[in-house]
Amino acid sequence: MWDIQHRLDQSGHYKARMNGIFGPLTQTAVMDFQRQHGLRVYGIVGKQTWNKLAQVTDTAQEVDLLSRLVYSESRGDPYKGQVVVAAVVLNRVKLKDFPYSRGHLPEGTMRSGKQRNGQSTAKCYRS
Repeated sequence: MWDIQHRLDQSGHYKARMNGIFGPLTQTAVMDFQRQHGLRVYGIVGKQTWNKLAQVTDTAQEVDLLSRLVYSESRGDPYKGQVVVAAVVLNRVKLKDFPYSRGHLPEGTMRSGKQRNGQSTAKCYRS
């Protein structure tokens, strides 16, 4: 129940303090989520609702792990550098062809290229 409330909160549907109880506030949040995502609206977290929640949100443990990774990899870097580290991790997880999936890189991100005649073919993409 905690995970469902966390995911509903993360998706902007659960506004109350998490308590681990499936009460009226949680049911309303589930129905709002179902409505927004074109699912059958009945206020129960069934298989389709759970799969969509899992697709569009992350667990508290995943968020904590990402924040620890970004901290350890970019400690001391400016904010933009930390954002790039997080974007690379998220893209690697969500896109099977990353880093070769143009259009999913943050503005100003360098894409390393292969060496041609001893020179890098790295490109900087702007949106």
